[in-house]
Amino acid sequence: MMKKLIPFILTGVVLAGCGTDEVKDGDQENGNHVEHNGMEDGAMKAAITKKDSTYEYSVKNETDKEMTFTFTSGQTIDFELKDADGKVVYKDSENKMYTQAIREKTIAPGDALAQEIKLPDLPAGTYTLSAWLTAKGADEYKVTEEIELP
Repeated sequence: MMKKLIPFILTGVVLAGCGTDEVKDGDQENGNHVEHNGMEDGAMKAAITKKDSTYEYSVKNETDKEMTFTFTSGQTIDFELKDADGKVVYKDSENKMYTQAIREKTIAPGDALAQEIKLPDLPAGTYTLSAWLTAKGADEYKVTEEIELP
């Protein structure tokens, strides 16, 4: 009986020792593969800019290191529009389907990741546009702007 228990006990001890490594400096989230590594010079800057009749969401790497983001689908950004009462009148991801594939995108120092925001047909008025990166661990790159639709 004891001979049968020894392999199970050894396996338990080995597995208990796995995954107990601590991250020391910086903000490293290896599971999400968003690497911050204590960057002091510059930062990642998210913005919404108007381009003719459309808008663009961008995240610019103003650091001195490459930044790698891990996405769990084909979706790179998401956005929503709220009316003057704060009610969500449109959320882009609710109307689309995306591939389910893990992918990484690396942004070199000085480069940006940008994507056009295609707004739906809505009545004229003032709206609040919020856009964000859908990568794991990228919650701080959400941007909100008030816009006017003709």
